[in-house]
Amino acid sequence: MSAEDLGVDVSPRLKIKNTGEPEARAAGIKVGSVDELVEKLKEMGAV
Repeated sequence: MSAEDLGVDVSPRLKIKNTGEPEARAAGIKVGSVDELVEKLKEMGAV
């Protein structure tokens, strides 16, 4: 049984415009504990 037998259209409908490397992101930081994480987030204004 094939897709055509079932009446299913399997032709490609998407076109790739371009490909490339993603933009570089800034390095993160590592914390030693949850308390340190919360403190860093508070300093950044994220909490």
